[in-house]
Amino acid sequence: VIKHARESFRDAVSLIDQLIAYTEGKITKDSVVTLLGTVDREQFKNITRSIILKDVSETLQLMQTLINEGFSAQDIVENLIEMFRERLMSQELKEESTREKEMHHVTYEELDQILMVLMDSYEKIIGSSFSNTILELTLIRLSKIRPIEKLETLIEKIEDISRNGMKQERIDTVLDKKIEN
Repeated sequence: VIKHARESFRDAVSLIDQLIAYTEGKITKDSVVTLLGTVDREQFKNITRSIILKDVSETLQLMQTLINEGFSAQDIVENLIEMFRERLMSQELKEESTREKEMHHVTYEELDQILMVLMDSYEKIIGSSFSNTILELTLIRLSKIRPIEKLETLIEKIEDISRNGMKQERIDTVLDKKIEN
């Protein structure tokens, strides 16, 4: 309700009054979702999970479900930004819930990349005639984000290769592949 009221106390009170009238005093999560046209956070947890697991097919199916339910590409990206921002902040503040711990671990750097891609996409979607296409391409792009290896780890790998007598050509090939990714 607060988010929908854009953090305006007066608007939030008005929305709660409407909810009380609509539900005859029995406000539930489903009634809030129905009346305000907001998305069930569980749907966005699912799409967030599919993005982290790099399951493009599942992500695009969940996106299409949201669009079929009347959400715009802009709404979807806004909610994804919020979900990933919350994840980043909870990870930085070490407040991960059990459910979040069950998800594959995502590094700060990956979350940062995801948020940058989403924010860039949000800017492109605003006013575009191709907002759904931009959203689809964004979700596919998110599936291509790979973990960033720390420089120390790469140096250790190179030293290990060196110790094991690998030829310089093979080392160059391995390094080229790492740089491409």
